[in-house]
Amino acid sequence: MLVTHVAIGLLEAALTGAILVTLLRWRPDLVAGLDASVAGRRPAVLALGVLGAAVAVSAFVAPFASSLPDGLEKTAETLGFASRARALLPGLAVVAPAITGVIGTVAAAALAFAVGRRLKIVDDDAHR
Repeated sequence: MLVTHVAIGLLEAALTGAILVTLLRWRPDLVAGLDASVAGRRPAVLALGVLGAAVAVSAFVAPFASSLPDGLEKTAETLGFASRARALLPGLAVVAPAITGVIGTVAAAALAFAVGRRLKIVDDDAHR
């Protein structure tokens, strides 16, 4: 499972990077906004807005995810321990996809924020 998910993650990161580089090269005005001075003064508001939209999408779209087995479920079936699985809180089965979607989105945002802060510190130190 690890090999598959690492490969998928690297491909997604490369694709996202390529899209961002292309966007910055062809349409930098879309990134800077129509009034760059306002965007430059309020990056936290923009970041919170994007996070809010991502959390909303993850909460409301996750319940419509495919019912086909994911990597963990397929591995459990292959190794023969899928039949021993049981829900910890059966009443939450209906909202579990939304809850896990929100938790995953917030965790990814926190990781991106931490890495971004670390890269900014390294970049600031390099320019001194």
